[in-house]
Amino acid sequence: MKGEKNMMSEKQIRDMLTRYKPTAGRIKHLEIEKGELEKKLEKAKKEAVDAMAGPHPANIDGMPRGNRKSDPTAVLGAKLADGVPVSAEVAALEGRLKDLEEALQIARNDMAYMNAWISCLLDRDLLLVNRKLIEGQTWAEVARGYQERFGDEMSERTLGRMLENAIHQIWLMTEV
Repeated sequence: MKGEKNMMSEKQIRDMLTRYKPTAGRIKHLEIEKGELEKKLEKAKKEAVDAMAGPHPANIDGMPRGNRKSDPTAVLGAKLADGVPVSAEVAALEGRLKDLEEALQIARNDMAYMNAWISCLLDRDLLLVNRKLIEGQTWAEVARGYQERFGDEMSERTLGRMLENAIHQIWLMTEV
């Protein structure tokens, strides 16, 4: 919308970039967990369907059961087609899978934003963001790496201002 202000602050951008590696690890973890959960869910569904479709004891108490013939297979098929969970375990696993998929989508979105920002930075800014925020290096390590890469000796204070400028440049990318 016209006139709408940026919804993300420079502090939020900084915080997000410091979580770059943990976010990448979280995505990998969630993908593995999702795969295992999907296998477990398929097994639980098969077991529940087999239990529902299997033989049931006959009612031998002699009481009438109505004049309509029952078709348990059709009833089971209708439940499955309607997506009705066939057991409490299946329902719980489906709920957990949905939660996992939502968490995975959030983490992937965050990673997509961070990768887009990083891809647009100048080399000097990228080095600062990568070494200080993503790698978590000390300012002395950042200064040493900066001098090795670009041949310029910069004070930690100057590098700090340059990093803040890089974060501001990212913030400008997010401006709506």
